[in-house]
Amino acid sequence: MFAARHPWRAAYAATTYRAVHRGRKTVIRPGQRGPEWAGQGAFVTAWNPGSAPRSRATNHRAQARLRAALRARGLQIAEGFGHPDDDYPGEPMLLAFPLRPALAARIGRAFRQNAVLLVAARRPARLLWLR
Repeated sequence: MFAARHPWRAAYAATTYRAVHRGRKTVIRPGQRGPEWAGQGAFVTAWNPGSAPRSRATNHRAQARLRAALRARGLQIAEGFGHPDDDYPGEPMLLAFPLRPALAARIGRAFRQNAVLLVAARRPARLLWLR
């Protein structure tokens, strides 16, 4: 299985995902329960597709396209950030909701991401591997 051998698996699992939406904050790690206010959603990003570093300007443009794609689908967006436990600087994230896993996967793949973090109220967050 891809997820078992993915070189970034441990780093993604050892990341704290944070988001704020209309004054409501969430701080979550894979395996922890999702925020009640978000229902079902996913943390997604367009930064550094396939974990290959891109310039800051390229990443900002890609994130703007992701934000527009999410809004075009009528999704709510909470600005966020993924803070790894190691020395990696982390990446801006968007918590999009309500968002079903199948659509989260399609969006993540469209932006060439390795994984998205699925969240749901009262259920453990889980990484969904895409590549």
